[in-house]
Amino acid sequence: MITPKIRNTALLVAGCYFMENLDSTIVTTAVPAMSRALHVSSAQMGLIVTAYMVTLAVFIPISGWLAERFGTRPVFLSAIAVFTLASVACAMRWRRPRRTLPLPSALPWQRWRCAPGSRSRML
Repeated sequence: MITPKIRNTALLVAGCYFMENLDSTIVTTAVPAMSRALHVSSAQMGLIVTAYMVTLAVFIPISGWLAERFGTRPVFLSAIAVFTLASVACAMRWRRPRRTLPLPSALPWQRWRCAPGSRSRML
């Protein structure tokens, strides 16, 4: 018989894998719309997606080291928290008027896009 603790752990892990796959699918699916909106070529968007995936790959060994050092639960909970906050920050970015901010002040918002990906790999 499956205990409630094992069932809940399995559901949590399955939910995290779902979030990870959903995040990667959204990025890949949105490439044509992003290239049209940003007026860049598909090759340039390919570089952006590649940078996103490299960011994800870099955080896999880092998350293992953090889990060994601080414990799996705190690392897992912080990854979920940062992922959620960064996703909210990305969503809020599109509510600002476009083209009113100079490029240097817009860069911190663009850096937030890497945070959900990096934290999803820690899940």
